[in-house]
Amino acid sequence: AGVNIFVFIYDVNNRSRNIGGNQATHRSGDYIESVHNENTYELIVDTSMINQDGFVAMCADAYSDDNLSSAIGSVTFTKIELIN
Repeated sequence: AGVNIFVFIYDVNNRSRNIGGNQATHRSGDYIESVHNENTYELIVDTSMINQDGFVAMCADAYSDDNLSSAIGSVTFTKIELIN
């Protein structure tokens, strides 16, 4: 079981143009019906080379097994820091 986290930055003037982002996968060795993980994970997106306005898109995709079968549940983003 695990979750894939995606953060993308899109151009304000052309919303289909991706100008930056990052992704990460957090896996658990547990293959059970319910996984509750209270760990904290960090995903850093380096925007130092972006000198324009942009939209930030965040999403998460939870999966339940090695075949990446979708899992029913929720992923909560609890803290977002924007540092200039």
